Amino acid sequence: GVARVLDVLELFFQGGNYSLTDVSDRLHMPKSTTHSILHTLRRRGYVVCDEATKTYSLGLQAVARANTAPIVRLLQPRARLHLDRLAGRLGETALLLTVQAGFAIAIDMVESPRSLRYITTLGRPWPLYATGAGKLYLAQYEDDEVRALLADGLRPLTENTHVDVEPLLAELAQ
Repeated sequence: GVARVLDVLELFFQGGNYSLTDVSDRLHMPKSTTHSILHTLRRRGYVVCDEATKTYSLGLQAVARANTAPIVRLLQPRARLHLDRLAGRLGETALLLTVQAGFAIAIDMVESPRSLRYITTLGRPWPLYATGAGKLYLAQYEDDEVRALLADGLRPLTENTHVDVEPLLAELAQ
């Protein structure tokens, strides 16, 4: 029961919009179970449903809860001074990230004063191979270690996302 609810939430934290069938198929759950979980999550504000497309996406309640987690509340004030200094010194957006299960998760950010800015949603996980910050993190590892970290495969988020590890390794080596 609880594990299935967490599986659904983890799917939505990866980003994207999913229909009832999408969630059911991806998580190998009966549609009746999936429907019950989505109904409860929707009622509580953890997911929202687009009535036009009949797809669900992460709701504000889930984002709010992620941003008030004890570790986030502990780290944000301690890191803010450093983020402010870094953003001011470089003139670029400064991020405080954590890495979990192959995903980079922004837990605080100070935006660039420039008109072209790096924008991210705090608390939303992004695959390490699909973001500049994630690639910077991966660049510290040897090729075999990166292959092991990305053993589950690379799925495209945009037309420019690497879907094969070898071109990604070449980029990391630059």
